[in-house]
Amino acid sequence: MSDKINLRKLYITIIFPIYVLSNLLSASSFAFADEGAINYFAELLSYIRYVIYIISIFYACTRHIKKKPLVYATLFTLLVLACLVVNRNVTFLCSLFVFWALVDFKWETILQKHHFVALVTLLVFLFFSQIGVIEDFVRLDGRTRHFLGFNWTTYAPIIWFFVTLGGLCINSDSHMIARSLGYGIVTVILYKLTGTRLAFGLTVVSIIFFLGFKHLKRHKKLFHFITSLTICAPIVCAVLSILVHAIYRSDNPFLFRLNELLSQRLYLGKMGLTNYGVTLWGQKIKWIGFNKNIISTVDYNAVDCTYLHLLLEYGLVFTLVYIILLTAGFVIAYKHGKYNMCWALCFICILGMTEPWLFNFTFNPFMFCGVALFQKLRATKATIIWGNLPFLYKT
Repeated sequence: MSDKINLRKLYITIIFPIYVLSNLLSASSFAFADEGAINYFAELLSYIRYVIYIISIFYACTRHIKKKPLVYATLFTLLVLACLVVNRNVTFLCSLFVFWALVDFKWETILQKHHFVALVTLLVFLFFSQIGVIEDFVRLDGRTRHFLGFNWTTYAPIIWFFVTLGGLCINSDSHMIARSLGYGIVTVILYKLTGTRLAFGLTVVSIIFFLGFKHLKRHKKLFHFITSLTICAPIVCAVLSILVHAIYRSDNPFLFRLNELLSQRLYLGKMGLTNYGVTLWGQKIKWIGFNKNIISTVDYNAVDCTYLHLLLEYGLVFTLVYIILLTAGFVIAYKHGKYNMCWALCFICILGMTEPWLFNFTFNPFMFCGVALFQKLRATKATIIWGNLPFLYKT
């Protein structure tokens, strides 16, 4: 028994943080050669992750082989594997092994470990890039945009968005003013350096919201009603964002202006739908985006909207399953009183309308919090899960 406990502690305190760090470093400029290709450091990081995948499989088998969460995790993995037959996304499939290994950990513990590693990593990159120890590539495109040691200028603000949400979600009541002030200061600094408007705006809104979270909870009926509505976020955000991309026309003044505001995202999404179409099980697409070495728009085809990106690459079946699972996660969080998690996921769903990081194990630690879904499913029936939602009550 003691061996199992030690193995459990070893995995969550050492193995998982190393995995998080290797993912974050893979998004840094250290992992790319001058011509934009990955270098030996990136290959070393990939080997480290493959070792962690093997350890995760071993750990998951020794810990969960007689437990029901394994059944649900296995079914999920098999379904995703079926969806990946066409597009062959091995990286995501391997990340599921880590997800599998984390099934019996509390989501708060997972979030804390990821939060600490990401927080320290980002602050180290921010500090040393500004004193010249780490190369800080600067792009001038009407805005002065610092890369802060990462491979693209938006990476640091996006990582910070998830760091902020994680910190506010874990400790939503303790030292809120001081922590909000600290998060706010770094948010403003990152905005001044990178000029990333969407991440800045959503980070500021989330800080303000959680700052008033405690006061909002005093109005119990209103608070519970509004919070229960957050479970609609995945469906509403997915349908709305995909629809707007699908109906985009440059001769529509409103859509044209919105496209300009979103840095051509609507146009690129529309082109993605036109060029690739929607398939049932997905397709292999070579996405070509920007980095510190490549800024040509000739072959650029990246679709930033998470929901549309999933629909094009992973197919209709996988997208629907993912949205259903995400919605179930909202419901379970609400039913068990994790209201801060509901709102954190809601902000992430909104970010997913314009950024691809909703479905990303590197940037989004809340992906791993999906283990709570499998933990609760073994003891909770669907009819109970969907109960106690104020907006479903009959009046």
